[in-house]
Amino acid sequence: MRKIALIIAFILMMFQSNAQQEYDTIIYYPPAVLNCPMWMDTAEFLNPNDPSGYYSTLRHYELLGIMCGYNVAPVGFEPTIGPNDTNKLNIRAFAQPYSLDSLAVVIGVAAKIIGTMPNMSPTWYYFHLLDSSKVEVAHVQLPPYGSSQTPCPTIFEIEQGKYYFNNQVLLKDFYIAVDMPSQQSYSQGGTPYKFDHSCTFTEDSCLKIDRGCYQYEPPYLLKRGSNQWTRFDQDTIYYYYRKMHIGWFPIILVPRPDTSNLVKDIDIDITWNILPNPAKDYIKVMSHFKINDFEIFDIRGIKVKSIPINSHEKQINISYLPTGTYLVKINTIRGSATKKLIKE
Repeated sequence: MRKIALIIAFILMMFQSNAQQEYDTIIYYPPAVLNCPMWMDTAEFLNPNDPSGYYSTLRHYELLGIMCGYNVAPVGFEPTIGPNDTNKLNIRAFAQPYSLDSLAVVIGVAAKIIGTMPNMSPTWYYFHLLDSSKVEVAHVQLPPYGSSQTPCPTIFEIEQGKYYFNNQVLLKDFYIAVDMPSQQSYSQGGTPYKFDHSCTFTEDSCLKIDRGCYQYEPPYLLKRGSNQWTRFDQDTIYYYYRKMHIGWFPIILVPRPDTSNLVKDIDIDITWNILPNPAKDYIKVMSHFKINDFEIFDIRGIKVKSIPINSHEKQINISYLPTGTYLVKINTIRGSATKKLIKE
């Protein structure tokens, strides 16, 4: 009888420990994005010595038309997904697919939003969490004034906002979608919503430029008057954008390892990156886990700078550093990691 009582007590302890499971809230950056050398807000705009600068202003169509002879019309020169596409190509919504290694609790979306809700709009606009069948399972309203309170910010001047869904859902394969107000919606005022993204020329482009993110799950679009989602690589215009990633990153919960379960700890080194690298004036640090602070050491190991961050993502000015090789270290809630940085 005593043995049975001990077994019951042990089982109750197991349940109690599981109930007290702690989680880390992380922003999930896919590997193709985390290691991407070309994000719109880190590009060196229009540098003639670096073809990646052309991505920053979406000059795909201009280059394809002038240099390659392709008969395609320009969408525009915005360093974002947003109003030019919506107004000229009648886009109703965009969606970015995600495929995780295992089931995770998706609780929100992290994104940079420039623009405002249309004045006198009768409806709100939303981020939508869609399951693998593109059925909505959660949503959250877009902020009426974007991610910044400043009047006219650029994409690299605003912090990444965090927007939490009305429902927490356990998913493995899913989409984050967003409504795109029409040009007519802004007829009474407002600045159209725009979003950060990456893009790469197609591998069969006559330009043969190998810069950018190699994202093999193209985003989707939904045109007005249609209920059919279309992959970028299946659309006649967006075919040229098929290697793209829109900057809507899921916020998910990851169990912390402890003695009551067998969750494997995460290798911190593969969960963060510095972009660009090499760099001249600015770098951006991106991390799944919130960074407490960021340290810079010279090649002799002498600390040059310590910068408090308290965020998942931060742009840092390194223009004051002499040219050379440095070691940069991040300290997070799940440990520390170091990478080499080359200052040009």
